Amino acid sequence: MVKSVSLVNNELDTNGFVTTDAINYVTDKHGSVVDVNSVKRSADRISEKTPGRYVVNYRYGKASGKVAVTVRSDVNEGISKTDAKLGKGGNVGKTWFPHELAFRGNYNAQVSSHTYVGTDKHGKKTAKLTTKFYEPNSFSLLEGSQETNVRGNVQGLDVYGQDMVTTNFYGGPESSMDGARGHMVLYQLNQVPKYALQYIPANTLNFQLWKNYVKSIKISPYIKLGHSQSVGSTSRYIYELANWNHTKKPRSNELLQIDKKDMQFKRIWTFAVSNGERKNNRYFLNADVIDDNTMLALFHSKSKHRFEIWKIIRKGNSFKVKEAAATMVT
Repeated sequence: MVKSVSLVNNELDTNGFVTTDAINYVTDKHGSVVDVNSVKRSADRISEKTPGRYVVNYRYGKASGKVAVTVRSDVNEGISKTDAKLGKGGNVGKTWFPHELAFRGNYNAQVSSHTYVGTDKHGKKTAKLTTKFYEPNSFSLLEGSQETNVRGNVQGLDVYGQDMVTTNFYGGPESSMDGARGHMVLYQLNQVPKYALQYIPANTLNFQLWKNYVKSIKISPYIKLGHSQSVGSTSRYIYELANWNHTKKPRSNELLQIDKKDMQFKRIWTFAVSNGERKNNRYFLNADVIDDNTMLALFHSKSKHRFEIWKIIRKGNSFKVKEAAATMVT
């Protein structure tokens, strides 16, 4: 179970904290991983509307555990102003998209690295990027449950020094589901040759090589990832902004802290960012981790064609926010 959960006081809370998010993994009496939704809980959700301390009890068979969830008391936390000087923007374009897919149901070793192509709003190619990252075919047996089968459907990627983190889903569309879960994979790049990744677990590698490589690769349990593209890391921790990219209602942002030592949740926070008053909610789909206490997060207002970058600083369990930059696009 996660060590602690701290929630922002958000009167516009429409989702609350889903208590299964605090579960790293659960096994049955045989040691097999089970679906977290089969765990009995004293509460399914904790609302952010009422400050206080709540204890959620969990039980599966004879196993039990509990997690303390605190809703912070400051009703004004995260309320600031969009007062950054407006910068000059460019033209609206389409997002980057994968030109060559490394894995979609194909367990053969890859023959090429990723190539991404950027286009303008008319679909004309304007940029091209070829990476040196070769996704592995799979990290587990081809048969098995989503909880145990680690596929190479990578949605997010971050590099810190010689550590590379990826967020992997059983299937690509799952990243668009509310509460999406998957696996995080941590590579020590100076220990695993870049081209070797494409052969895991292909029989091209002999057993001794495979054994040496996997010593430098860590895999998390089947954990909450959200849409998983907003991942960052520091020397010890991985941070995931586990938000849902299809939400239509105001929500707080959910931040997960994963320890690189065992690839399990240690802490979960929610925070809110609002312009002037709580109803002017900012919900982020992309953020960059600067250090263990600082993030820069990107907000896009489609109706106003405005992009905002917010600096978010955590002090203990509370968050201070300030708009750092803004631009308009035509």
